[in-house]
Amino acid sequence: MNFFTSKAFIHSLVYAGIIANGLGALVCLVFGELERIPAESLSVAIYCGLYLFHKRMGTW
Repeated sequence: MNFFTSKAFIHSLVYAGIIANGLGALVCLVFGELERIPAESLSVAIYCGLYLFHKRMGTW
């Protein structure tokens, strides 16, 4: 099985993206960089969309 299509790789990629971008939005909020929060929120939404896509396709 190819490593890049394995479930463990997909899980770690999606979870890492959600956590990293969520923390990025929190840091932007704490330090007052409010103009960057929509970009961080969009990134979290993209990773959540990836999660839902893989969940629906049965590869989760």
